Amino acid sequence: MDIVKNSMFSKIYEVDCFQKEFKKMTKEKLAIKPPYPRYQKWLIASLTILEEYGKDAINLENFEQLESVKPSIYSIRYPKSKLNPRVLYVYLENGDILLLTAFKEERKSDYTRNIKMVKKRLKALDA
Repeated sequence: MDIVKNSMFSKIYEVDCFQKEFKKMTKEKLAIKPPYPRYQKWLIASLTILEEYGKDAINLENFEQLESVKPSIYSIRYPKSKLNPRVLYVYLENGDILLLTAFKEERKSDYTRNIKMVKKRLKALDA
């Protein structure tokens, strides 16, 4: 597993399987340029906010820090959508953001399963 830079942003990176997971979750064909499909547009808007506000984004409605999870893992939510997508991310030591997975939340166990996967990914990236 590798980390790649998101070409649209200066501080945002992602694991190399993030785009594939996002595409699978949304069932949308990702566009290289506008017009973007609905959920890609949501992701771009959310990442724009995240890059601008950094950790202060958790004060906004659709961003949250997952409590009692170490290392600190954060979530971007789109709860008023039918899909109910989630993106889990962490902050790197230099303040950059690393997107680790995308999934749709259908039940609380979806978070538990994906947090476990994120921790495995972080451990693999440290090795």
